[in-house]
Amino acid sequence: MHDDFLNRGQAIVEGRDPDSVDEIWAEHTGDDLRERGFTPVQYSDNMRLKEGSGGILPVTDSYASTKVVVHAPSLGCLTGSNLQAFRVGDGSMEPLIAEGSVVMADLTENDIGGLKEGKIYIVCPEIQKGECVVKFIRWAEKDRSIILSSQNSDLHPPFMRPVDGALLVGRVIFAWREFQ
Repeated sequence: MHDDFLNRGQAIVEGRDPDSVDEIWAEHTGDDLRERGFTPVQYSDNMRLKEGSGGILPVTDSYASTKVVVHAPSLGCLTGSNLQAFRVGDGSMEPLIAEGSVVMADLTENDIGGLKEGKIYIVCPEIQKGECVVKFIRWAEKDRSIILSSQNSDLHPPFMRPVDGALLVGRVIFAWREFQ
């Protein structure tokens, strides 16, 4: 964290964008890690989102320079710029995705009409609140709504939301957690 602060200050002095993850990445060990097949993915420690000039952005002070490093060949054709990693705040998807896990979403898969059956998505059921959840989502054509359901449906029963007012963030492609 201290190094990121110093690098941001140096970026301002040099007239560069201090919040550029790629610049901070390259200044640290980025080149060495890229040569070994790794890529940075932006990370947020919460699942609250807001509208920003570049699309949706996590609500956190540390967003600009915080990242996770992922083995690029595991991503296939996806790139780090299309991905976002979040920490899951509840246990609604347990045991599949444990509370506190980090999930990575493909932000290009954010069209309600293109939902893939059996896949897991990050969705903000009410855009105004900005609070997002990780759920299985189904499109209910008759009601023009989405049905959000959990792996742990006994404690977190399915619920329906109108498409208007909901924001599909992206499809979850990875989940990982720390074991203690």
